[in-house]
Amino acid sequence: SDLVTIQRCSGLVGRMFVRVAPRCPAARCPVAGPRRVLRAASTAVVRPQHDLGGKSSLLETSIPADVPLQAWEVEAHALYACLAKNGLFSTDETRRTIEAFAAEAYSDWGYYEKFSAASALLLREKGHLGAGELEAEIYGEMQSGEGRAFVVGEAVRVREEDSHRTSWRRPHLRTPGYLFGAAGVVERCMGEFADPSLLAYGVRDAPALPLYRVSFRLGELWSEAEAEEADTSVTVDLYSTWLEEPAVQPSAAGGEEGGEEGGEEGVVVHAPGCRPAPQQQRRRGDSHEHGHSHGSRRQVERAACEAEGHPRPGSAVHEALRRLAVAKGLVSASQLRQTVESLETAHQTLLGATLVATAWTDEAFKRRLLEDANAAAAELGISASNPNAPTQVVVVENDAATHNLVVCTLCSCYPASLLGPAPTWYKSAAFRARAVRRPRRLLAEGFGLRLPRSTRLAVHDATADLRFLVLPARPEGTGGWSAEQLATLVTRDAMIGTAVCEVG
Repeated sequence: SDLVTIQRCSGLVGRMFVRVAPRCPAARCPVAGPRRVLRAASTAVVRPQHDLGGKSSLLETSIPADVPLQAWEVEAHALYACLAKNGLFSTDETRRTIEAFAAEAYSDWGYYEKFSAASALLLREKGHLGAGELEAEIYGEMQSGEGRAFVVGEAVRVREEDSHRTSWRRPHLRTPGYLFGAAGVVERCMGEFADPSLLAYGVRDAPALPLYRVSFRLGELWSEAEAEEADTSVTVDLYSTWLEEPAVQPSAAGGEEGGEEGGEEGVVVHAPGCRPAPQQQRRRGDSHEHGHSHGSRRQVERAACEAEGHPRPGSAVHEALRRLAVAKGLVSASQLRQTVESLETAHQTLLGATLVATAWTDEAFKRRLLEDANAAAAELGISASNPNAPTQVVVVENDAATHNLVVCTLCSCYPASLLGPAPTWYKSAAFRARAVRRPRRLLAEGFGLRLPRSTRLAVHDATADLRFLVLPARPEGTGGWSAEQLATLVTRDAMIGTAVCEVG
């Protein structure tokens, strides 16, 4: 088959190679332009994982609800912006790094998790982080709360692979996958050994962890086990960081079924290290009646965790990266704090609404805004460019004939300085795929916005250094309103194009 080189004309220097399907008429035509060749070859293109525009498998996927950012996500956004602004890496380097993630990491990790991991990889690539330095910071912090000791005969459960212990990059695991989630019984403590998951990444002075011999019943490991083999015991060496208390006590070989904590046998208070707790440290659960039920400690803790949300591995990466970046002087604590405050202010004050309301009340300003949004914004003391990289905002106007919709199919580019952090759905794979292929259905099904057939829909895909902002149509019945009053009608979604401005 032929190999056709197409020069991208969006300001990029690189070339894109497209494998053309055999017997492609456009490939044989000497005057076929790049667009014609690309269209003819579209069925044979192997698209990279981040290129989601129009992806068939996502066209029926629901648009997720907007979920408020957690505090660590806002700070991760700010840290990334500070590192980029300080010249430690560029936006394009970040994109390249994220695009090279393994498929599982790209699909499973959240938006700010990927940015945190990419920032860490780039700092290591450029020599600002040493081998194993981030791993030591991540695991050192985690292990400070995981020094839990287990006693011989105690029931335990093996953590899942996707628990918060899993590494920010492909981990070195010494725990077999067939044990993830399995329940067993501690047979013996073998002493303490340096953590191999850290040694594998060159971490010096890796902390010592207790190593346990844990017994499992084969029939509980494999559901299809033969009857004569079900009672076979399988004993495995496991480090303490992979063990936790089980929700249900197992009946592993050599073990006994246990009861709920706080029951007849009481709560076990574990001594440090590997030794069994002395008998005098065992106590019964408190018994009292005052009109309500506490539930077990495990139930209370589980309810609290569910209300807070499952901890994400990327949050541990961010926390460790933040500590290292500040300690190394890559960013200052005050710079990071000020950037966090700026992001929160942008979300609360919605500077884009000021631009829209001013354009509604000042025709001359509107013309300048449509011609050069950055310059027009500067007239009002507003910086339209994103803080981490120079970007040009392009304002597109809705009118009686045209409705505009903004998307970034490659990586969720967005005018954050004007609209605050991007909503969850804007960054979703479903929105990025559907916006350029079935935009009317997307607006109707995902946002309840049904456009008349007579209205032309224009979609703007922000794939480079442009950021798009929709200038919504001014609602009827607002004659005589001041710009301040009008600004209260302007929403973030209307400036993306998934809503319209309305009175009331």
